[in-house]
Amino acid sequence: MIVSIWVFLILGEPVEQYHGTPYVQMTCPAFVHDTDHARQELEESMRKRFNEAYPGCTVADSGWYRQSVEVMGRG
Repeated sequence: MIVSIWVFLILGEPVEQYHGTPYVQMTCPAFVHDTDHARQELEESMRKRFNEAYPGCTVADSGWYRQSVEVMGRG
């Protein structure tokens, strides 16, 4: 069975201090993505987590992406 999930991610500009691109991700079911209030809370939470983990980093990209995930094998 294949299900679709929504992923919210924030990517920061690469900086020497963190040896690569700062990255924070959270997956959510569709109903969170479709609920404006829940979506806003999650986006704020993700920005807070990013800023705490990577203080001073500039956000290069952020947003929602839909992904398909295979569950319980085929058949």
